[in-house]
Amino acid sequence: MNYAKLFTRRKDGRYVATIVRDGKRKYLYDRDPEALFHKLQNAKTMAPLKFGQILEAWKDEHSKNVGYKTAESYNAPCRRILDAFGDDTPEEITAARVQAFISSLGKRGYARRTVQLHHDILSMAFDYCVLHGYVQVSPMAAVSIPKGLKVSRRAVPEDAALAAIKAHTDAALAPLVLRYSHAFTRDYAVVKP
Repeated sequence: MNYAKLFTRRKDGRYVATIVRDGKRKYLYDRDPEALFHKLQNAKTMAPLKFGQILEAWKDEHSKNVGYKTAESYNAPCRRILDAFGDDTPEEITAARVQAFISSLGKRGYARRTVQLHHDILSMAFDYCVLHGYVQVSPMAAVSIPKGLKVSRRAVPEDAALAAIKAHTDAALAPLVLRYSHAFTRDYAVVKP
C-alpha cells in the first residue's frame, strides 16, 4: 500500500492527518507515512486519555529532572489535583474550573506557597499536554493566585537548639549542618569548622 498517497505532505517534510474527537479537529504528524497511518488507526480506537493519566506521566518524566525533595513535595498537591480533575479529559478542564480549584485552596487555609505549588504543577502539566498534542491551549494562562493568602515564615530555633548545634562542630556532618544553620540564627554568628 502506498501510504504517502493517503496524506498531505507539509513543507517541513512531515505528513499530516486529521481526526475529529469530541467535536474538535486534531492533527497527527509524522515523517513516515506508514507510521502516521498506524498512529491514525490507534487514535481512532483509543479512548481519550484522562488528565490523571497525563499528570502521572508528566510527574514521572519531570521527577527525573528535579531533586528528590522537590519530587516528594509534588505528592500531596498531585493527590489534590487528581481528586479535582483526574477523571476529566484535558479538554474538559477549563480556566474557570482551575481558578475555582486554586481559589478553594486559599479558602481552605492553605498558605500562599502551597497554593502557588498547585498552580505551578498544573501549569507544567498543561504545558506537557500542549507539547504532546492533548490540548492546543493551556487554560493556565488565565488562572491567577488569589490575593491575601497567608504567608508563613520559619520560626527561629530556640537558643538551646542553636547551642547544641554549635557544641557539636566536630561531628561528621557538622560542616553541612553549620552551613545551613546560619539561616536560622538571630545574629548569623555561626561557629565555622
